[in-house]
Amino acid sequence: MNSIIREAKILIVDDNAENIALIEQILRKAGYRSVHSTVDSRQTMAEVEKILPDMLILDLYMPPPDGFTILDQLTLSAQRDKLMAILVLTADAAAAPKVKALSMGARDFLAKPVDRVDLLIRTRALLEWRFAHKLAREEKAKRLAAERTGRGLEADTAVLDRIAVIAACLDPERAECGERVAELAAEIASEMNLDPAFRAQLRSAARLFDLGMLTLPESIRRSRAPLTAEERLEMTRHTLAAQQMFGAGASPALEMAKNIGLSHHERWDGAGYPLSSKGAETDLAARIVALAHVYDALVTEKTYRPAMGPEEAVVEVKRQSGYAFDPEVVAAFLRIVEHTKEHTKVDQAKAEQDKMGPPVALEVG
Repeated sequence: MNSIIREAKILIVDDNAENIALIEQILRKAGYRSVHSTVDSRQTMAEVEKILPDMLILDLYMPPPDGFTILDQLTLSAQRDKLMAILVLTADAAAAPKVKALSMGARDFLAKPVDRVDLLIRTRALLEWRFAHKLAREEKAKRLAAERTGRGLEADTAVLDRIAVIAACLDPERAECGERVAELAAEIASEMNLDPAFRAQLRSAARLFDLGMLTLPESIRRSRAPLTAEERLEMTRHTLAAQQMFGAGASPALEMAKNIGLSHHERWDGAGYPLSSKGAETDLAARIVALAHVYDALVTEKTYRPAMGPEEAVVEVKRQSGYAFDPEVVAAFLRIVEHTKEHTKVDQAKAEQDKMGPPVALEVG
């Protein structure tokens, strides 16, 4: 007997204490650990609500309420467990009451006096029926939930896609930056073994990390010179603007976009803006985008400074671990760098081999 069957909760309702004692003894000796009973049929519904039995062994003929009335009450109950296995007991050999009980929700019947083997066979079969159908129902619910989540994610992504198209029309250069940052952020999330749904949302939301910049004066957004102190202060407000643009976040993806827009300039050591949040106080998606954004900025040429080489930029990111960046995010980024180096070595070796042409046959004498 497997553990699920062994731990099944069984409730016996019979006005005959000797019958209950016999059934309990048989079931407990067979390994059932959670057997409950009552000789007062009036307590049946209360016991059902308290115990939440997997199986009900119910005598049909008792002082009111009898078994038929209880079956009726179970049918009408708002908390009814439709998969509760109900085995009815009766000494009546006639078919009519058995058919009536089965039509009212009973799954099987057992004749009195109770036969040990017959009781165990029917109990085991009914519990296996219950748990098989319960598992099937749970799997179906999970599948439907996953489908709904998938449809919701698709809808959210579509909304973010449209926002990204609009943003690209207004500022194509910044939109290209957003695409690069989003791609690297998604790679980092994958390297951190984060949930696939989180990674998909991050890939869409991270493109809009700098959407709040569209609210700033064009003179600041398109400045080709280092900003003045006043302009830098004005620049910091683009994060708060992003929070206002995405509002309360009507979905997980939009909420993530808001958090990224608000917090991608926060630092692990708390010296960032606009909230000066420290460590894990900053949203994880924003911590990932913060690194991806800085790395992209370092390797991208600006009018007021040349671009760093990739290796120099990696050194700078590594140096900022625990200061500007979450150490775990940095570690994942560095693993990606190492993977890229290995792939590059393999590609270079293959290219050199291709230059040499096909190998000649070796003669061994």
